[in-house]
Amino acid sequence: MKHTEGTLGTLNSRDGFELYTQSWLPDAEARAAIVLIHGQSDHSGRYRHPLNALVPQGYAVYAFDQRGHGKTGGPRGHVPNYQLLLDDVEAVVRQARQAQPGKQIFLYGHSVGGQITLNYALKRGDGLAGVMVTGPWLRLAFEPPGWKVSLSRTLAGLWPGLTLGNEVDPASISHDAAEVAIYRNDPLNHGRISVQAYNEYTTAAEWALQHATELKLPALLMHGGADPLTSPAGTQTFYERASATDRTLRIYEGMYHEVHNELGRDQVFKDMSEWLGDR
Repeated sequence: MKHTEGTLGTLNSRDGFELYTQSWLPDAEARAAIVLIHGQSDHSGRYRHPLNALVPQGYAVYAFDQRGHGKTGGPRGHVPNYQLLLDDVEAVVRQARQAQPGKQIFLYGHSVGGQITLNYALKRGDGLAGVMVTGPWLRLAFEPPGWKVSLSRTLAGLWPGLTLGNEVDPASISHDAAEVAIYRNDPLNHGRISVQAYNEYTTAAEWALQHATELKLPALLMHGGADPLTSPAGTQTFYERASATDRTLRIYEGMYHEVHNELGRDQVFKDMSEWLGDR
């Protein structure tokens, strides 16, 4: 059975902002629930491979499009306040908990979603069973153009919603040409990031690294070893600093940013499945 289209819906966050949501349920009673958090300029509809790996194994998956992304409203690529992102995750976690009472709840985040996952785990992680992240934005693997960095700092207080290109080359996400083509042709991949969003993300990335010692939850940290967008060294640093005794690091040699869409993705899903099964 293919789990490519979920049950569609909407959900109001703490401030009343409406989020577009999707959920996928296994055929039998769920073993646990997973809340999926997508990346920057991404959306919840781009995770068919992990869904087809995890849902048939009994995991219920709950996902949403972040503010300014996918089918959720808001200026494309703009984040007015990072705490709102954590509020949004909290709303979906609450939804998953209500839908799957008594079941374990895991977070699974990619790229910026991985960063949000780790920040949520550090700040609001009580009650979670664990977290999985792929290619988290903790450090970038490239140096952003200096003029863009300077501009973002200068305009943050004057024009926070100004958006610029996010410097992502579609060819950098995967060695799988079919996945790159899908990415290029997806109208929901807007390729924009606001100056406020960039500042919020970079501040949150540094905060997560500085507070990694406070992580107590079980964690599976995964990164493509040849990721040209986010740095595997940043994930390695987080892993080394984390105080959680139940933590696992997987660096996939030669893989690019979206390990879930890479040619060797079956190994990624095998690692996820085994890790989840051991909890």
